[in-house]
Amino acid sequence: VATLCFMKEKIRFETAERLKISVLDQLINEEYTSSNDITLHLNYIANNIEAPYFLLKIKFFNKENSYAPIDAYDQLIQFAQTFRLFYIDILSTRVQSDIVVLIYNSQPIANLKPVLKKVLVQMTKNNPTIDYKIGISSSFTKLVKLKHYLKQADHAVHLPRSQSIISYEELGILGNFLSSTDVETLKQ
Repeated sequence: VATLCFMKEKIRFETAERLKISVLDQLINEEYTSSNDITLHLNYIANNIEAPYFLLKIKFFNKENSYAPIDAYDQLIQFAQTFRLFYIDILSTRVQSDIVVLIYNSQPIANLKPVLKKVLVQMTKNNPTIDYKIGISSSFTKLVKLKHYLKQADHAVHLPRSQSIISYEELGILGNFLSSTDVETLKQ
């Protein structure tokens, strides 16, 4: 009986996460017709998805063998469970080989960063062979500008620093420069 209850809870949680993945994918890819469409989709998940929002981009790689594959879906589910453990409301999805997390009903960045450090400590304890790096966007209130904030989180996570958590605000003038130029052109 206990095994059946555990399996039921696991299936319920993963089904809810797949719905969240689908909704966040639609927001990122701008697959909606109006802001009312966004609200309607978000109400399927919860009634209280409100601003302020933050976007996180999470990169992960194997410390011991950079060529060893990592199950990104498993990492996504583990992050969802860990954020839930620390009472942080999120939607999450995969974008290429990274995880993107939308935090809603958020606290200010000064209060959020220490909790994110605890999340990373827990994830590292669960996965000792994996290193994580998180880029955090600026706080925002309009979900229709999600792609802009995804770029901010992407710029922060790709900054070559040894910190595991970097916010877009820490980039300062470099962040403004990167936002106004095409990074792919700079790489060439």
